[in-house]
Amino acid sequence: MAKLQIIHDISVSLRNDQSGPVIWDALLRWLKTRELESEVLEGLSAIFLAKGARALDVSELRLSIERPSILSDFLIAQSFGTSLVIAAWTHSHSGEVPSMLRLNEEIEELNSARFVPPLFGNKLRALEQGSGKPFMRQWAYEFTLLRSRATYTESGHFGYFRGDTANGTGMFIGKHSHLARSAFLRTLALAVARWDMHQDHAEEVAQFALPAEPLLLKLLPKSPPQWATPLLSWTIESSGTDLQISVAQMVEHIEQHTGRTLLHFKGNIHSTKRISVEAEVTTALSANGATDPEDVFFFYNFLLGKVEVPRLSLESFSPDVWVRKHTLPGKNGTQYLPALLPLVGHIVGYLSTDLLHLLPMIPNVHSSANTVAATPEVGGTSIFLDGIRVGKVDYWNWRWQPMHEKDSLPPSSVCTTLSADAVDKLFRVQGYAVKRCWKILMRVKETDYGSWVDTSHFGVLGL
Repeated sequence: MAKLQIIHDISVSLRNDQSGPVIWDALLRWLKTRELESEVLEGLSAIFLAKGARALDVSELRLSIERPSILSDFLIAQSFGTSLVIAAWTHSHSGEVPSMLRLNEEIEELNSARFVPPLFGNKLRALEQGSGKPFMRQWAYEFTLLRSRATYTESGHFGYFRGDTANGTGMFIGKHSHLARSAFLRTLALAVARWDMHQDHAEEVAQFALPAEPLLLKLLPKSPPQWATPLLSWTIESSGTDLQISVAQMVEHIEQHTGRTLLHFKGNIHSTKRISVEAEVTTALSANGATDPEDVFFFYNFLLGKVEVPRLSLESFSPDVWVRKHTLPGKNGTQYLPALLPLVGHIVGYLSTDLLHLLPMIPNVHSSANTVAATPEVGGTSIFLDGIRVGKVDYWNWRWQPMHEKDSLPPSSVCTTLSADAVDKLFRVQGYAVKRCWKILMRVKETDYGSWVDTSHFGVLGL
């Protein structure tokens, strides 16, 4: 998150006519000293966000990159509207791995998930099985050579950032992660150069090594809106009817202050060393029976990784019309349709890891008469219906720190609200009623350094 903020700050300075040339010159010097392809991508991320700034010069940029890759070419093309330039990748790999070289320990290291997610190895193993080429050994070979010539390989002690968490976790990208990511990109460059892998296919696989999906890169949290401040210490009763009333009052508070209907909320609404309360409200379309909130949360989790909102030219999200027959069955014959879809797709990147926990949502489309577009920006996402702004996803931090309790939400929240007219247009589906479901996760421990005891509560609210 801190690195994403810095990237945004650099992009703002690049767009400023006074500071732009100075920052551009400094950024070019920084890029020229990068030893690793993965590090170059962080600098190019700031340039992508500053697209169109007067200070930017594509020729100067290309001359300043000592470690080009398939992804650096991709980001430059997206930033300047140019075609891909590098046709040969002779200098972007180390040659084919020697057949007699022992790399078992290095492959085990890369498979351990200490440096990069398991997805990297899974992708290369799939390519290996389909082609018969030694993708995993090549990855380990590139990793070994990069590590042997790196100026430094230590990343410090991340525990320094633990703060007051007893069992903290966070996303840190150290030197070994950059080494593994760069080796991954070099392996794909070799596959294009020597193993007849099509460049478009290599680029598609390489995008899993992006610091963030370009469209999500634009989504940066900011300070809480004024109306959200009371939510950060909301009083939640422990059980029963009082708990339902507390959630209903929270929803009413949001709707009164935004002037729109709440469709989705997820965040930590109470946090001390011994008590943590996480709240989530979501919306679904329900037919043929009573709405079971646990079913609703289950099917939204089920959709993750299976449904992705289409991206329009790296500018906005725009859901296709949901196929009516794709209902989700619940208990007792109840049928559900998703009223919302997550912005997070199959590519996330380490700069956007917090979004995996929060899963910001935008309205789904159930009629070809409607077109929804969602444009990411600092502080959330603007939602448009047929070209008119009708809602927003608010995204904010609260007392952010690099680490948070394991298995808990990060210190951020998301909240999707939509105008009443837009709700009526989008969710008027014959035979279905709009239902809001809520979930409260209470986490309690008896001592500051004890173990959390979790209790979940569910309910249904009217719209």
